[in-house]
Amino acid sequence: MSVVVVDLDGTLSADPSFYKALLRGLLREGYQVDVLTGNPHGREALAELGFTQGAEFSKVVTVPLKHIGATKVAYMRLVGATHIIDNRDKTIKLARRAGFTALHHLSPKGS
Repeated sequence: MSVVVVDLDGTLSADPSFYKALLRGLLREGYQVDVLTGNPHGREALAELGFTQGAEFSKVVTVPLKHIGATKVAYMRLVGATHIIDNRDKTIKLARRAGFTALHHLSPKGS
């Protein structure tokens, strides 16, 4: 099973309806989708955005904000993830440098 990790704040929260559809499709195709966030209230934030565990994501993992990019990459190695979707430049650079496919969410200016 392939694992995809996705950021919450600034990524899933930036376009919930798009990401709900995308994540549902990934789960349907057999991917594990882990939400990695520095938000200690990530589970509640996902519920407020209408995301449901099992329907759009597999689990929520809270990582420390300090060195968040490096921690996300370490988590990816630990679980054998293949892809990350994130809005932070540094996280994307670290993930790509580590050999992962990193998809950079960029919101339009003013959003």
